[in-house]
Amino acid sequence: MLIEAKSLKEQLQEVIDRFKLKDFDSFSRCLIDNEPLEEIEKEKVLHLLPPKVKKAFTKFWRCPKCNRIYWHGSHYEKMKRFIDEVGG
Repeated sequence: MLIEAKSLKEQLQEVIDRFKLKDFDSFSRCLIDNEPLEEIEKEKVLHLLPPKVKKAFTKFWRCPKCNRIYWHGSHYEKMKRFIDEVGG
């Protein structure tokens, strides 16, 4: 696919439109190796979490391949707003 738009938002919109990606969960895969994430109990990952995250969040996901832990923190909120602006 040749992307012709200059701005990042327009480029992303071209990809979404071209591949009909309107109904996909943009936060369901690992950012490192693209594996589907699995929900995991907080108690099982407490020892891996920063202190502020332990206090502020209750839902977590883990990559079964690299074991990276994910939660819906500020980075998630910023990315979600960006995707919503594009229309994804």
